[in-house]
Amino acid sequence: MRAVLVGEPGTVKVADVPEPRLLDPLDAVVQVTAAAICGADLFPLHGMTPGFDNATVLGHEFVGTVAEVGASVLGLRAGQRVVCSSTVSDGTCGHCRASRPAQCERRSLFGYSGVYPRLDGGQAELVRVPMADRCLLPLPDMMGDEQALFLADILPTGFAAVRNSGADLSDAQGTGCRSAAGPRPGHRVRGRSPLRARLQAGRWPDVRARTHPPVQHR
Repeated sequence: MRAVLVGEPGTVKVADVPEPRLLDPLDAVVQVTAAAICGADLFPLHGMTPGFDNATVLGHEFVGTVAEVGASVLGLRAGQRVVCSSTVSDGTCGHCRASRPAQCERRSLFGYSGVYPRLDGGQAELVRVPMADRCLLPLPDMMGDEQALFLADILPTGFAAVRNSGADLSDAQGTGCRSAAGPRPGHRVRGRSPLRARLQAGRWPDVRARTHPPVQHR
């Protein structure tokens, strides 16, 4: 099949790679119909991801149709349209039970290797999805592929950032970049980023923005 890989420094290429297959009863294989490019794809592109294997298929935002499911997959069937979460989590570790699946002890990120266990991504014709019942969300017929792509990473990331900020309904939030919706008359917009240049790029008239240092993780 054809897939997108990192090529020479600063470039990508489309190459022939083996088709994925089920490796675990909880796996599914998805035929990709749409995929997006994330800023996180730029790190391996520019050689900034330690240990990255350039044979890793890129992409962690994708929509498609279920082609095959493992014997232990309960909630999916071949032919369903689905969107995939950008990360894999097992649902059983302490972080998952505390509603922090992005910190799962067995987490992987589609399209990454080196800093995570290698997991080929969705900028390809087919992709293997581990823990498919957790990662794949069936889509209604009324939702198009482009709409569904926002559910893979962009929309839930922004939603979680706003929810965790403690904002109320009178606030419009810009989380790290210019807000997609824009400010409404009479409403405040708060932009937050450790990078002043990023705040300047997303500034509107009357927007109150401030820099603050990166979070120090313990």
